[in-house]
Amino acid sequence: MSTDDPGRLLLLGALLAAAAGGACGGAAASHPDGGGGSGNAGGAGQGGAAGAAGTSGAGGAGVTAQFTCVAPAPGPLTPTYFVDFSAGSDAADGLTQDTAWKHAPGDAAAAGGPAGAKLVPGDVVTFKGGVGYLGSIAVPASGTSGSPLVYDGNSRGTWGSGLAIVDGGETRAGGFALSGKSYVVVDSFVLKSFSKAGSSTAVAIDGGGNDQVSNCRISDVYYPTNPNPGTTTWESQSGNGITVNNSPGTRVSHNTVRDVGNAGISWSAEGGMQIAGGEIDCNEITNMNWGIAVALGNSTPNTKITGLKVLGNTIHDFDQYEVCSVWHRDGLFVFARPDSAETSVENLEIAYNYFEDTKSPDFGSTAWIYIEYVCTGFHIHHNILGPSRSYFGIRVLGDGFQVAGNHLFANNLIDNANGMGIGMHLQESSGISLRNNIFYDDNEAYMVHTTSMSGFSADYNLLYRVDGQSQIVILDAGPAETPNQAGSNSYGFADLMSMTTNEAHGLYGDPQFSVDPTTITLDPSGYAPQASSPALNHGVDLGFTQDFAGNPVPAGGVPDIGPYEREP
Repeated sequence: MSTDDPGRLLLLGALLAAAAGGACGGAAASHPDGGGGSGNAGGAGQGGAAGAAGTSGAGGAGVTAQFTCVAPAPGPLTPTYFVDFSAGSDAADGLTQDTAWKHAPGDAAAAGGPAGAKLVPGDVVTFKGGVGYLGSIAVPASGTSGSPLVYDGNSRGTWGSGLAIVDGGETRAGGFALSGKSYVVVDSFVLKSFSKAGSSTAVAIDGGGNDQVSNCRISDVYYPTNPNPGTTTWESQSGNGITVNNSPGTRVSHNTVRDVGNAGISWSAEGGMQIAGGEIDCNEITNMNWGIAVALGNSTPNTKITGLKVLGNTIHDFDQYEVCSVWHRDGLFVFARPDSAETSVENLEIAYNYFEDTKSPDFGSTAWIYIEYVCTGFHIHHNILGPSRSYFGIRVLGDGFQVAGNHLFANNLIDNANGMGIGMHLQESSGISLRNNIFYDDNEAYMVHTTSMSGFSADYNLLYRVDGQSQIVILDAGPAETPNQAGSNSYGFADLMSMTTNEAHGLYGDPQFSVDPTTITLDPSGYAPQASSPALNHGVDLGFTQDFAGNPVPAGGVPDIGPYEREP
């Protein structure tokens, strides 16, 4: 960070002091709740072969060998019961479209047939497409690994027009709730217009495991736009799109979520539970405070999240609200606990995600990826962190704990050229490696606090500072508020190579993207390198088999630097 910008340092200090708070205008929640997921029977899990209920596929906590957001062709789906809120009757048998129920099993307002129905594994409850369902559903039963219980909103388009609509009517606080239920699929619904009086959640999963939420369109959980433009006094900013708590192996996939005051998708554990596996993939999230939050809900010893995969999501345009004084907005916020070293988030894979923000009216977000407290062993690779109103592309912070983070950041692109942008700040997390990344920023590519210098290693990266200043890295840095404090060491690229052990094979220069990066919005393909880019064939082989676009790695003899591998 340039020392000739004291105003920015003061602003950062004030904002970062508030970063441990909750979303705007309210206290931090006990946990931001979590998101859930699964797919139709026989759906393919990302990174592995087809699973019986759209499970996560092979690969475990390591790096996914093959990944795509192209959904497989859906398998057969035979409805067991039919629900038509407009024309159905609870006095009917619910077994055909003509004898559909009005309410679904699990709705407290149900009577007759749906109230007495005993759902069993393999049952499919199908809702008529295009019809508004005015109710909330607490799913009453579980499925099994080979026979999930499915709530289907006309995924095959065979009844009605479009997707079924679960409408909160501005009075109800939720659409679907799964409490202690396993192998349940919620697929292909529009969920909208929930109560703003409290913290509403479109789909809430608590306990159980191996559930799935897929192909849903969630909106208006919180206000779509600021009802009092020009002020922040109205904001309590509550509400979540999809929440998952204590539910191992669950999958949240191919949903769109917008208009949430807290998290679009939230994943949590609490009460000493050790939640392994699961996947959040191929979702689009916008108009929110946190795109995805992965969090521990309390400080019970041994509470843990491990092996979660966050893949192929698009998180963009934080919100249309004014930034308020209690400030903390992130694309992906991962945190353990501020009051216990006996809880942790471990071995996450965060890959193939795209982050972009060109619409938010105010500067004031923390980072696209923010990792806090006891978090260890992450593989963060092939992500594109595009323009934002954030101070950092990535921030890693032990925040009072000295953590053996041992994270690998590889083949990411950070374009934080927003007038105030910094690539990365690392603090109280040791053993971090940076390889094959492109840093395209207004200020430093990376700042490494004294507490993160142990085991830190950076090489084969391409660095470029668009404001023309020479200072590109700070080692033994101070905290984010005052990185250039006494004892810190600032480097231009030549000095970094000659005076430290870092970037022995690194490069400094314009990455030469295919198009002007200031014109890139929701399509990241313009970040692919030109044939003359210095990124080509200057990386190091880390064992990855595909790039951001699914192209094989390496396409030539040596991998390229950055998320894209240029085809020969």
